[in-house]
Amino acid sequence: MTKVQYLLQQKTYNLWTAKRRILTYAT
Repeated sequence: MTKVQYLLQQKTYNLWTAKRRILTYAT
């Protein structure tokens, strides 16, 4: 895995976890 791919994966993961956190607190 290249550095760029890793950074993109981290960004996607962070967005996904943030979304889940918002959904969890919203309910």
